[in-house]
Amino acid sequence: MLGLSHVGMKTSEKYAQRAAQRLNALLDQQGAAVTLLERSNVLAAALNLPATQTRQMLGGLVSWTWAQLDKTCTVFGKEPGYFLDQTSLPGIPADTKVAQSADGGELIVVRPPLGFIKRPQDPRAEWCYGTQHRSSAFIPQGSLVLYTALGMGEHLHAGLLYAIEGPDGLDFMRCTAVHEAVARLDAGSADGMSRMLPVSIASGDIDSIGPRIVGKVFASITAH
Repeated sequence: MLGLSHVGMKTSEKYAQRAAQRLNALLDQQGAAVTLLERSNVLAAALNLPATQTRQMLGGLVSWTWAQLDKTCTVFGKEPGYFLDQTSLPGIPADTKVAQSADGGELIVVRPPLGFIKRPQDPRAEWCYGTQHRSSAFIPQGSLVLYTALGMGEHLHAGLLYAIEGPDGLDFMRCTAVHEAVARLDAGSADGMSRMLPVSIASGDIDSIGPRIVGKVFASITAH
């Protein structure tokens, strides 16, 4: 179900190869020429880009720029997820995402209703999910929580909810302040639990034995 395998590859290489494969598949459907040179010239004319850029895009060795992705989506009538998402299955809308379990459980497929996600999401970000196990003012206990894995060195922002991985599993806490590379996080619980975590351990920038910030929460679903 997960499509391509990229063991040992950098994230940028994964996206470059994935996008190139799907772009080449679209050109195959249109009966485009087989050689890279001919294909890149045809694509350059369609996207109004230099042929040197389209050769790189088709070759899968260099990550696309946002401008290249935007033009390609416009010309081929596709969403960014069609080229970047880990899963791209026939008959499934391009805005469908696969979310990985935080505790090694099953993959789930999510297609959020229009307006459900309030903040724009980076289409390249990997989706994950976990369960809110404690009582919290921010997310009801038992809710399914969706979050994006943090990129290396990604900045934290006060007011947003983050997934915190610790010895007892996941906590979902609100960042209330970031000062001198230390984030203050509030659990929203009756006992007033909070944590002070170095921003440097967000997304595993350094090895850490204690809790670390692993994701940015963007939605939750409450069961009744």
